[in-house]
Amino acid sequence: MQAIAEADAPRSWPNAIVAHIDLSLGAEACAKSIAAHKAAGANLRGIRDNLSWVPDKAISLCAAKEEHMSRLPAFRAAFALLASAGLSYDAWLYHEQLPDLTDLAAAFPGTTIICDHVGQPLGKAPYEPAQVFPVWQERMRMLAQHKNVYVKLSGLGMAGVGLGFDQGAVPP
Repeated sequence: MQAIAEADAPRSWPNAIVAHIDLSLGAEACAKSIAAHKAAGANLRGIRDNLSWVPDKAISLCAAKEEHMSRLPAFRAAFALLASAGLSYDAWLYHEQLPDLTDLAAAFPGTTIICDHVGQPLGKAPYEPAQVFPVWQERMRMLAQHKNVYVKLSGLGMAGVGLGFDQGAVPP
């Protein structure tokens, strides 16, 4: 990773770094973390933080600290620093948090947001894919109205999506 961080002009993949910063710690902590990451290498391009939250912790690989974290004032104060620092925001979340991400995109139209894992529609009990899919689909339509949002096509093989890819003898 350090080689990527320090490369003058990377010519192959990967060629940039998206680092984790806990935005719920607020603007001051975020500013210090951004400065430290940039000092470590010139190829920092974005920040990733976890918004995924469900009441049943058995479903979540790594849950956010609390529900609706992106609506907290400290989170938003830190988030406000990203655009001026030239950084995008990668959000790992479940379909339950898509309205929160849509609200964040509307509040910060100058910040590029990447919705990781196609907004991860949950399909593992107690969630039923037939009930979740139309909800996820409508929420993705709402999110797509914001020109500062991109969707990362990944994560559909994760167990929580419930498509069964994790159950095969050979991974996909």
